[in-house]
Amino acid sequence: MKKKRSRLELYASIVKHLMAEPRRTRHIMLHENLSYALTRECIKALIEKGLIEVCLNNKGKSYRATQKGVEFIENYIKTIKALGSS
Repeated sequence: MKKKRSRLELYASIVKHLMAEPRRTRHIMLHENLSYALTRECIKALIEKGLIEVCLNNKGKSYRATQKGVEFIENYIKTIKALGSS
């Protein structure tokens, strides 16, 4: 059985996923294997922390990583490597 992810690991995974291109809520939910409620909760927290932002386009609302989010991922990866964890 897989270990539950911490909130930090979950946030990092979402932000990293949103660095490539903007994604909609459903795509994030399916990619991260989360419930809709937990996905919305994480998105709200990440927006409040300035790590992701809302993008409005002709398909509706999607989300992408901000520059602060990209820096967070870079620091997160450095920290994980320094601790020797995966």
